[in-house]
Amino acid sequence: MKCPKCGYEQPESSYCKSCFNKIEKDIYFEITPTYDFKYMALPSIIVEGVVTLFVSLVFLFFPIVSIIMLICGIIAITINIRCQKKHYEKNIYSFDNEKVRCTNISKNKIKKEMKYSEITGIEYKQSSLQRHHNLGNIILHNDVTVNGNSEIMMRDVPNPMEYYNKIKDVIGMDKSDVDQNDSNIVYQLLPKFNFIYKALSTIYIFILLSFGIYVEMAYNRNNETHYVNYKIYFIIIAILFIFMIIYYFLEKEQFKKIKYDFYSYKYIYTNDFWGKYIKEIKYKYIEDVFVKQNIIQKILNVGTIKMITKISRLVETKRGINIVKDNVSINSIQNVQKEYEKIIEIVDNAKYNMENN
Repeated sequence: MKCPKCGYEQPESSYCKSCFNKIEKDIYFEITPTYDFKYMALPSIIVEGVVTLFVSLVFLFFPIVSIIMLICGIIAITINIRCQKKHYEKNIYSFDNEKVRCTNISKNKIKKEMKYSEITGIEYKQSSLQRHHNLGNIILHNDVTVNGNSEIMMRDVPNPMEYYNKIKDVIGMDKSDVDQNDSNIVYQLLPKFNFIYKALSTIYIFILLSFGIYVEMAYNRNNETHYVNYKIYFIIIAILFIFMIIYYFLEKEQFKKIKYDFYSYKYIYTNDFWGKYIKEIKYKYIEDVFVKQNIIQKILNVGTIKMITKISRLVETKRGINIVKDNVSINSIQNVQKEYEKIIEIVDNAKYNMENN
């Protein structure tokens, strides 16, 4: 391939290795992560600046040491900002007619690529801070047991929802494998906050933690009893109780922001609590669906519906690298058996129609 600007000969790429000119060749669109100074650098500058200032004040009576520490801190902050900016500017994600490719343009090296036919799911993650700066993360999943590639994560994408919809369109996530015009929701599941179950669960956890704290305070490392300072104990329990109440009400508010939309060919999970999270998976990549309930949930007719998918990732542990399957959990569902049967019917119908068309 020859660059039309400088004439440099190089392997196929969307950028010229010599002059970094953009070369259009069957590229639908490209995504370059944005380096936002206020979002990326400012928090680290504040933290590192405070640490540097504190260390300098510690050595206030040793002026030379204090000045050296201050200079080292400024150098560290500058290097950190430069490295962050360079990291964001060197990667570009290009989408052509059959695959997505992550390229390091400074080295003209393809870091990772994934065919659209290998993509098993797509995620959209946006924290509240990212939403303020109009940034977001987009993740493309696949099955590492089939092609050996891991997921592709595009961090801090500008105008993330616009690119998210573009990616869904080009990979065919919004199209049914049977009927290209089928885009209607056939079933919507809205989890409801079960007051009794959540209250019992919160009380149970609170009692266990309270007992554990008492045992820890009542016995030393040699298992010898000693005097318990009940004043300190009750202060700790009061703080714990406040945190449990806050957690309880936060979870209650979160339930209002969650929904599960079932189409004839895919399912979409959406959570708008403290940011935005979307996950989409086609039914053909779902391996199993089952119900999970504990004793209390069975009594209250509440449960969790779990879906085992073909999405898998490589996880590094002390024993080596393991392949972990991605599970989708639909939590706190009322009349769980009835909802489970409805979901099974939708998934099975989708797979049957796909196999017979």
